[in-house]
Amino acid sequence: MTYFEQFYNADTGEFHDAARACGRAAEAVRDRADDFRNKVVEHLSDTSESGVWSGKPADAAQDPMLDVLAALNRAADQLEEVPGLLEGYADDAQSLQSRLHEIVKSAEARGIEVDTTNGSVHVPAEVAEKLAAEGEQDPALAVSQDISRVINEKNDLDRRVAPQVREALNMELNAHTVGDDYRSDANRAAELVEELSEGSLAGTDEERAELLALLAEHGDDPKFAGQVFDELGGRGSVEALSVMARLGSAAAMHGEDAAELSRQTGELQAQFGRALATATDPDSPYAVDVSEGSEWMQEFTAAGETKMDIGLPSYEPYGYQLIGTALRSGDYSSEFLNTLGTEMLEFERGDPNDSDDSGNPDAFRMNVPTDPMHEGFQLNHIDDSGAGFDPFDGLMIAMEGNPEAGREFFDPAAHDGRIEYMLDRGDWNDLPALHNPGADYDNPSQSYVLDTLASATDGAERGSVGNDIAVETIKHVGSTDGEAVGLVNDTARESMGQLLEGQLDHINEAYGPGTSRFEDEVGVTLNRVLGDVAYSPEAYGNLSNAQNAYTALHMNEAAAAGNEAVLKEHAASMGNVMAQLDQGKAAAIEDKWSGEEDDYNSRVDAVGRVGGYAIGVATESVPVVGDVTSDVLDDIVERSKVDYSDHAEGEVARLNYDSSKEISRMTEQIIWENGLYETSKDVPANLMQGGDSDGKPIPLSDMTDAQRDSYDKWKSENEKYSETAGEALADVNNSYKTGSVSAGQSQGDS
Repeated sequence: MTYFEQFYNADTGEFHDAARACGRAAEAVRDRADDFRNKVVEHLSDTSESGVWSGKPADAAQDPMLDVLAALNRAADQLEEVPGLLEGYADDAQSLQSRLHEIVKSAEARGIEVDTTNGSVHVPAEVAEKLAAEGEQDPALAVSQDISRVINEKNDLDRRVAPQVREALNMELNAHTVGDDYRSDANRAAELVEELSEGSLAGTDEERAELLALLAEHGDDPKFAGQVFDELGGRGSVEALSVMARLGSAAAMHGEDAAELSRQTGELQAQFGRALATATDPDSPYAVDVSEGSEWMQEFTAAGETKMDIGLPSYEPYGYQLIGTALRSGDYSSEFLNTLGTEMLEFERGDPNDSDDSGNPDAFRMNVPTDPMHEGFQLNHIDDSGAGFDPFDGLMIAMEGNPEAGREFFDPAAHDGRIEYMLDRGDWNDLPALHNPGADYDNPSQSYVLDTLASATDGAERGSVGNDIAVETIKHVGSTDGEAVGLVNDTARESMGQLLEGQLDHINEAYGPGTSRFEDEVGVTLNRVLGDVAYSPEAYGNLSNAQNAYTALHMNEAAAAGNEAVLKEHAASMGNVMAQLDQGKAAAIEDKWSGEEDDYNSRVDAVGRVGGYAIGVATESVPVVGDVTSDVLDDIVERSKVDYSDHAEGEVARLNYDSSKEISRMTEQIIWENGLYETSKDVPANLMQGGDSDGKPIPLSDMTDAQRDSYDKWKSENEKYSETAGEALADVNNSYKTGSVSAGQSQGDS
């Protein structure tokens, strides 16, 4: 119960002090847990003959030792909850206390007396008479009610927070009890999976809710997850996913209940996937063994190659198709994903090193329901990333979140031909059963592969595995080989653009005087890839923004260092790159210009303005000189827009002119603003910031008309400045023209 005087005069800051103290206590307990794991568990958990401790005593000590670690971690977990609770309580209490003070202050300003020892309100007769004349009939009651509301809210706050704090601080540090709790929850989760599998509709609502609650509460706890999946075993884990698919099959056949059943299925799949990721993390001492050849993993992948009963009379998905749904949720280890992915790929493709193993190329493509009674059936209920019949979609989604996994899986030196196979395989419809694709449908599988490749290659240094992957990807996508599929579908262009953004330094080198891993492909392949990406307004907008930001940053770096030659190289490279992108955009306009202006422009607008654009790894080491680039870059989106005309051929010329003009403007502005020139005539004071002849130049984009006239006049009279800027702009125009010619030749083959 909150008492007025106590709350009115309380120091709510003491709760912040308590929160900090609990935070320090939590850190201390967590440190002890880490010490115990590093100094005890890791040394004693190896009970083989080669370990430091073996035999029956060592085996018997394992569970108690891990229980102690679990107890310490649980104590730290509970303590870590307290600071947030206390901080939130202190903020809410302080807000209520401020309201209370304001009520008293406002009342006293009107002559009403409030006793701050008990909150009682008294209105002197003369004040009551005055307030009544103003229309306020019972001011004492009004103030009392305001005070009561605040006090009641404070009581509600206490009732809500106090139990949470008590529960968090009510730590049970008995290691045996904690261990028993974890094992009990894990055992119950495994039992529920078995019970659900025996029902005709994947169990009762209560059973599903109990399993979901256990997975939601403990799914990211290594000990719980490890115990669950150890008990289930590799095959049992896949069978658990078949239970969820059974519930999903019911969703396709139960009319008004379909949406709720689908939601329940998606939640179970997502929480199960999260727990699976936790249980298969090799860094956890509780993890199941997912190394190649381990018993658990062999059971898991063998079940993946087996068709599983999900209660439908005419359809059984492969276990891999069920696994693919779970991979959409959770943070998976590289070892698990690569072991699983390699087995899954060999099942479909066959062993590349065994000419007699042709695999099962149509296993997933053809294994979809065809019975009309199953129309609308899908395996994936977690999200809208496909119906789930293609398990590689789930694998790629998981690998995108783990770049190291993607690099290992797609390393060309270790897995020749894997990039090409994965980019070309997804040309079928991954839609709910018997749903016909629309005219504009593209299977998203290629996008998921490219998203993984982009993640694995982002900012990769020359000679690295990531850079090798990028080179092979570009070579294949842009290939004109008659046997190659070549180029990407409409849905995947934005993903391909993201991969190119992560390799901008190498791409620019390819079009400049330096050496590059891409140099052999410049003639045709890279040109084709850049041009094809530009068919997407979003991809064109993002990639041209990135290119402009990249070049502006590097030209500023060169200008600040007084390196005119390097600045010219970057300007020329940009001219060539943009020529490729503009040629692709022009071709897109020529293909589909009629009536599309508003749609194209709105989609470019959606890319957003790029002042302050962050290019990521490729340029993070480049210093930005003041905010010089923001004025230049803010209007790049405007240049990306299309002004459609009656004749696409005329539009091509305008595109080329506008883009080269923009590059020239950026180049001139950076030369001017960084003073990268010699002068044969003093710069007029009105062109310098603050009118100071020794100050910094006014950005060209900020000049008034009069200042611009003065600048143009000075430039025309200053031979040395005109020579410096003129050579750079000539390099830009020449590289753009050259690039346009090569782009037309290369992209004409697409």
